[in-house]
Amino acid sequence: MKLTLVATALVLGVVILGAAYYRVGWSRMESECGANPPGAPDHGSVAFSWSWKPVGFHCSYEDGSEKTSLWF
Repeated sequence: MKLTLVATALVLGVVILGAAYYRVGWSRMESECGANPPGAPDHGSVAFSWSWKPVGFHCSYEDGSEKTSLWF
């Protein structure tokens, strides 16, 4: 019985932490990729996604440039 409770708690913890990582990471990606710091090229549009190859949050710009990171 205790083993089942511990296993359930671990699975729930992993799911909650994974969801939090995805939500916070996505928000940081939108902020980072959407910003145009001084001197940087001005991108008219940005597409956001999750990429498996390479793994991470992925920004694709209209000029064909891309940026992927596990944490922005």
